[in-house]
Amino acid sequence: MNTRIARRLNEAGQNASPSKELARVGEDITLAHNIAVTNGFLELPVLEYMDVEYSDDIISVIVAPRSGMIGLNDLYNLKTAWGADEVNVLTSDKSIELVFKK
Repeated sequence: MNTRIARRLNEAGQNASPSKELARVGEDITLAHNIAVTNGFLELPVLEYMDVEYSDDIISVIVAPRSGMIGLNDLYNLKTAWGADEVNVLTSDKSIELVFKK
């Protein structure tokens, strides 16, 4: 599990302006993911950052595959690589929600 990602999100959520800081951290994490995929360190699809949603006990990073479809194995591997507690598929806008619990 990648606790470094969860820790960065939790620290950003405790900031004075959490929405801006969480958006920046979400974009940074997605960019790092895409660099790892491009250089062959991860066998996952390239992702597009969509949004970050947060509440008192949950932070959700919403991403979407840049092209093509994502398989069930990819969802499990994405959850493992990011260290997320849950992965939800949002059918309304064909995106993926990675949920991190505080």
